[in-house]
Amino acid sequence: MAAINGYVTLSEYKNIKDINETDAVDDSVIVQMIESGSRAIDTLTGRQFYPQIETRYYDVPVDRELWLDNDLLEVITITNGDGTTVSASDYWFLPRNESPRWMIVLKDIAGVQWCQDSSGSMESVIQINGIWGFHDQYATRAWSVVTAINDGSGITPTENPITVDDGSLFQPGQIIRIENELMIVESNDSTTVTVLARGENGSTAVTHANDVSIKVWNCMPSIRQAASELVKSEYNRRFGVATVGTTTITTAGMVITPEEVPAAAWKLIMRYKKDTVP
Repeated sequence: MAAINGYVTLSEYKNIKDINETDAVDDSVIVQMIESGSRAIDTLTGRQFYPQIETRYYDVPVDRELWLDNDLLEVITITNGDGTTVSASDYWFLPRNESPRWMIVLKDIAGVQWCQDSSGSMESVIQINGIWGFHDQYATRAWSVVTAINDGSGITPTENPITVDDGSLFQPGQIIRIENELMIVESNDSTTVTVLARGENGSTAVTHANDVSIKVWNCMPSIRQAASELVKSEYNRRFGVATVGTTTITTAGMVITPEEVPAAAWKLIMRYKKDTVP
């Protein structure tokens, strides 16, 4: 049972709430809350805090600076308007020392310019294929190598489950990465990991060789905490319990109504709100 692109896993949330028993119905409800809470964070901030592989298209800029319309975490390929690949040695990013990126600048000594296509068009002819999303420590904290493929012949694009060195290191709901293919863990045992589908989040299912590393996405701690607070509030609401909210005195007595977004979660979420979000 796995939330899709959830910012906290079912196991993590149950540990926070000290829920030890397994109840399929209750777990299913929590997973739905995790998904809805995570998407609420996306809506409130105008950002996504999970990795998405996508090719985005840009007009030819008037100078060396190419402004991006989304948070860029990692470039896979940049294709110029004339169809040539722009080498990583020919550009640098802004900000230089932080993530995510919001501009690609061609180096003044690179001898490369942004250019139009063969028909002379300058509109949407530059292609950037990359990993998009928000993580403030992408290079050092976003991905952790946890194990590797353990299949002598490697794995095919349709193989599922995947045989690994140590399957016990996974949790349902985790986003995993094998080279540039993304997947979401559905279940696991000591030697295998089963994913919801091959080639998730815009990636493509491909062949991978034996011993290739498998990485796990580490959601930013502050976003994980905010998601947990949202789920906790909704979970409490389900049972008529609230730890935060508005107190109202009625003829029937005191009624506490949970807030839509707990104050603790709101403070965390608003740190990352895009300025362009209304």
